[in-house]
Amino acid sequence: MSEQKYLAYERHVKELAARHCRKVSVIGWSLGGIYARTLAYKNPDIVRQVITLGSPIHIPGMDGVTGPVLKLYEMMNPGALTDPMLEWQNCWQATPTVPSTAMYSEGDGIVDWQFCIDKELNSNTENLRVPGSHVGLTHNVAVMYAVAERLAQREDRWQPFDVSGLRSRVYAHSAVPA
Repeated sequence: MSEQKYLAYERHVKELAARHCRKVSVIGWSLGGIYARTLAYKNPDIVRQVITLGSPIHIPGMDGVTGPVLKLYEMMNPGALTDPMLEWQNCWQATPTVPSTAMYSEGDGIVDWQFCIDKELNSNTENLRVPGSHVGLTHNVAVMYAVAERLAQREDRWQPFDVSGLRSRVYAHSAVPA
């Protein structure tokens, strides 16, 4: 995605917020989560909450990614390694000021789960471990249930996802790694 595509995305979300006279929830999978968090960072007045799925929000840099995964990524996303968004780390690595759920899987297979969690948690931020693979996060029943539950909350009454009872067999909140 280029800076122009990001600006078009931002413009679209602003139009949605204006048309419906309410804040918008933004969800991003993988690198899409970087765009969602950047949008929330730059526009907290129009973003209700941000949900990321397997998004490398704390990857130290693309120069640390090597091997077949990098080759596959480059093949599927020509020019992505020179994407200007990679230079906006201060936006997408900052803990959002709006409610935020960073969903990650320890069995992701593409992105190390520790790159997918917020390092600084507050009362509006959570890291939620979910089962599944990186590619499977977008159509995983457990993930869709958690996303739906996040979206169903009233805007002014955000609460962390409840992982008690039977849910504890599927979900968990992560502590921030030392």
